[in-house]
Amino acid sequence: LGLVCFIVGSGVFMARDIQQHHNGHRFATVRFRTLERRSGEAGPAVTEAAISSLELTMHGCPLNLSRLGGEFHQEASLLSVSFPQPVAFNGWAFYTTADSPDNDPVRFVLEGWREADMGEDGNWEAVSASGHDMMNRGIVPNPAVRWRTPIERGQRVEIDLR
Repeated sequence: LGLVCFIVGSGVFMARDIQQHHNGHRFATVRFRTLERRSGEAGPAVTEAAISSLELTMHGCPLNLSRLGGEFHQEASLLSVSFPQPVAFNGWAFYTTADSPDNDPVRFVLEGWREADMGEDGNWEAVSASGHDMMNRGIVPNPAVRWRTPIERGQRVEIDLR
């Protein structure tokens, strides 16, 4: 097992056995869910994802989601993209919208569904979130932590999961 260090803000975090993050996650559907906006709206009060675009990346390079057969869907606080087959990625990004910074997501979660068929035999899995905690099994998404979403409009916010 290798030892990996992450520098986040003013703290340094170490994790063992995070190979899944380097090799990538594989999901047939990925969804971004806004949990809280900068304005303080949270839960059922959040009626849209409030991002202009969602991107998946592999080794820092954006994947061509349309070439992979990706179809986008917007519903309430969710923005999802579905593929005919599971797609591997080890990072992702979203773009802030052109409207007020008060609508920006500051608490969010990125979830994945492994099967191309959205039947009842699967579960949504948290892939990433606005924060992460160290646990005995590695880095775990923690959507209770607020993200410092930039107030500039049209900005790309990238989360590298390697």
